[in-house]
Amino acid sequence: WETRELKRGDEVPPEASVLVVLGNADIDDYDAYRVDQFVASGGKAVFAVKGVDVKADYSLTAAPLQKTALLDLLERYGVRVRRELVLDPSSQTLPFQSYNASGGMTIRYVRYPHWIVTRPENRDAGNPLTSRLAGLDLFWPSPLEIVAREGLEAVALAKTTPKSWLQTKDFAVGPDDEFRFAAEAGATTGQYLLAASVSGSFASAFAGKPIPSREGAAALPPVPDRPRESRIVVVGSADFADPWWGMEQKAE
Repeated sequence: WETRELKRGDEVPPEASVLVVLGNADIDDYDAYRVDQFVASGGKAVFAVKGVDVKADYSLTAAPLQKTALLDLLERYGVRVRRELVLDPSSQTLPFQSYNASGGMTIRYVRYPHWIVTRPENRDAGNPLTSRLAGLDLFWPSPLEIVAREGLEAVALAKTTPKSWLQTKDFAVGPDDEFRFAAEAGATTGQYLLAASVSGSFASAFAGKPIPSREGAAALPPVPDRPRESRIVVVGSADFADPWWGMEQKAE
């Protein structure tokens, strides 16, 4: 593979084999139009996205995303990213550092259901995209929903265990909030979609709409004249593809 990094709003080279979009918190309509232009012209893409923004660098707080241009685009493509967090007993155990009343530091190991470890039986073993995965860990994932779209076919790639649950409003993500992790489990326990593939003829999500503009930026080209055959993959975790977090693939 030869990779090239693009900034938000850059034109995607039409000869690119795959566009990989990591994160979506800052993407606006102008940026989303560039992505749509590529996909609607037949380009293939992988999206690692989230519906809830977790502030991991500071106090571990979370809130639903305010900018949803890319999420709106994906919904037009047949995958809805919910502005919720999904938690699962199949998860990692993490060390958390905290301070007691006297100022002493302690390290506490917490089973952290926000960092989901997907299980082989919940991945599509018949799909080439997931059949050889040795492991797929997702961090603060949001659940996905498949939305029927004419000319498109969606396939579930990975799901939670049937014992997972949601946080839909009062997001508790810090180790000191452990007693609140399962506050909504009684009403939301079930199996949820984490990753999906969509293939078929992708019409532009901006067809019939005004073309976005940005002050000081190049004018965007018109929408493609007709739907083109392509494929996208959507994963409900913006951090899963980061090399520090970890997705492992079996060697050939």
